[in-house]
Amino acid sequence: MVREDWESEPPQPRGVAGVAPETPKPPDEIVLKGPPRKFEPIKGRKPRVSIKRGVDETSEKFFGRELEKEDYAALVGAQPGVKMKVTQIPGDRITDEGILIEGDSKDYRFSRRISVKDGDLVMENRELYVKETGRGIGTKILHDQVEALSDAGFDRIETLAAGQKGGEENGYYTWPSLGYDGQVFGGFLKKAEEDLGLEKGELASNPSILNLFDTPGGREWWKENGVGMAMSFDLKDGSRSREVLDETVKRKGI
Repeated sequence: MVREDWESEPPQPRGVAGVAPETPKPPDEIVLKGPPRKFEPIKGRKPRVSIKRGVDETSEKFFGRELEKEDYAALVGAQPGVKMKVTQIPGDRITDEGILIEGDSKDYRFSRRISVKDGDLVMENRELYVKETGRGIGTKILHDQVEALSDAGFDRIETLAAGQKGGEENGYYTWPSLGYDGQVFGGFLKKAEEDLGLEKGELASNPSILNLFDTPGGREWWKENGVGMAMSFDLKDGSRSREVLDETVKRKGI
């Protein structure tokens, strides 16, 4: 199965008998690198979306307006038949303010989070579980999501690509095949150089997973030897991430 994975939210302080829980400090002010991106509502989708209290307030800070149901559906690449819930994550001393989007359908379920990191709008693709693989559902979801996030002014998608050979999750291999990138640890690079007959340090000069995939035999080597790792998808026009995704979509005819 195709699955991303991400740690759950840290528990909120609860206090003990006779002791009040610590009062959270006010969250830091959200500062975007530019003005909020006031992209037009995305029409054409008829999602079943429940938007919870507080979401519109955070949406105003991030986008300069209250997002509509169609917007949230587009920003997660929602496919027909999905039911979604949108929840505010209040900022406090533990967690940055954000918007959590969760959904489920007969084909897949997912969890995503919108946040601001160092002034950049970021989408965290926290979990995707596709119930029947091999139909291109994960690729279609990502392609639709990337188009919408780019239009909305997002900088990148972040994920923890889980899995390894023989495990249930295969995100460690599937997501870089679709354009996600990340830095490969030195021990893996050294082993890959030895196994692939490369010069010492040849991969270390550019220790990215996409560079390894571009190396003859590198993609197959990672499928056999790779592990889960943090990855990101660069949403900027002309990025290597988008080139890889566009090539894959064209090849698969999606």
